[in-house]
Amino acid sequence: MEILEKLENQIDNFANHRIGKLPAPDVESYFLERETKINDERVKVLRDTLSIIRNDHSSLLTHISAMIAALGITLIVFQEERVTQFFIFIEMISYTLLAIACVISIRHKGGRVPLEKGLSTIEDYYLHYLRRRYLYILCSNGVIITTIVFLLTILIHLIALIFTMT
Repeated sequence: MEILEKLENQIDNFANHRIGKLPAPDVESYFLERETKINDERVKVLRDTLSIIRNDHSSLLTHISAMIAALGITLIVFQEERVTQFFIFIEMISYTLLAIACVISIRHKGGRVPLEKGLSTIEDYYLHYLRRRYLYILCSNGVIITTIVFLLTILIHLIALIFTMT
């Protein structure tokens, strides 16, 4: 468990560093848009949003698992093609790293964060939400890019196969 906690901390540190550079709304602006004024309502909004993000991570994880399986089959089909295999291995590594990020974000402590009274606690919880949201966007974009690369790898290989058959 200690290794997993260290990995979580590294991912959180990375996300904290990145969200500091993003134009995210401050905590007051975020809640004004949602017309929530009472801390209890704010906690509920953040919990509900974090739940949605966890569900989205689960969906990404399902896609990643299916793509890793497809890549494994593709590896067998193109076993004679070293260049294609190289791209498939890179894609498998990419999907594996994305899967690790998704799993850590899903299991991350945060579903029931005990809140003390005061704005700073809401701000801490909001920062937690921003980290999860950033990780979801990062994972989502990574999955999209890796899937496009996979499809292009297959398409280019099939086009090359057509030209070698004629």
